[in-house]
Amino acid sequence: EIFVDEVHTTGDVSRVVRSYLEKDFPAPPVTPIVTFYSKATSLCRKFSLLDGAGRVAYFSLRNLTRSLRFALCLVRRPCRAVPGPQALAQGLAVGFASTLDMSSSAVVEKLIQEALGVSPSSRLAATSTSSSTSASTMAAEVKHDAEAGWLSVEGYWIKAGPLPIDASTAHKDFVITKSVRRNLQNIARMLSGGRFPVLLEGPTSSGKTSLVKFLAHLTGHEFVRINNHEHTDLQEYIGQYVCDPQTGQLVFQEGVLVRAAR
Repeated sequence: EIFVDEVHTTGDVSRVVRSYLEKDFPAPPVTPIVTFYSKATSLCRKFSLLDGAGRVAYFSLRNLTRSLRFALCLVRRPCRAVPGPQALAQGLAVGFASTLDMSSSAVVEKLIQEALGVSPSSRLAATSTSSSTSASTMAAEVKHDAEAGWLSVEGYWIKAGPLPIDASTAHKDFVITKSVRRNLQNIARMLSGGRFPVLLEGPTSSGKTSLVKFLAHLTGHEFVRINNHEHTDLQEYIGQYVCDPQTGQLVFQEGVLVRAAR
């Protein structure tokens, strides 16, 4: 049995950061990122940061590498690419701040701004050529670039889906409050980096499903809902063979999980 200790020395963490960034950043800000990582993990060891459920937060090298990969996705994005410093700030916010409660998240975002000189909460302004929908405080800020096939939701550009986009209809039964807007911004920021799985945690009836449904309709994507209970069968997720009413032959019908992944 061999115990493998976590990489935590400044030199080792610096090598990891440099290996991720050196191809896309002429002068990667290795030292500021390592300093931020050291401060964030130190606050965790002092039990100074709490997640959304009130538990003590824990950060590891996994958070850092995921943040760097996310930042690279923003920089390499074929449309609406994000400038390097802003991409790194967004990546660190996704990896370190998104799971924390509001006060702890503010602390981490302040550390990010001190390290990179860019606030992760400062969203990129949409171009004036985009058609804009929304201006009221009770609606999400949406700007649609139909020609490019992208939407800006709360300042974060997301690839539009194949379904028709009608922001007014999406807002019909959905009210944007201060807390909802904050959650919407966090999800939109994550989706702006590409196809990453997102786990929403929270108590029953806190609006998790409604928020995802609203965002799907807002961006022209199909919304698929699966209710889990003691009788839920694996075939409902993956699919099963059914009789084709036209031919009478057995054909495979994909489950909701497969359709959602496609």
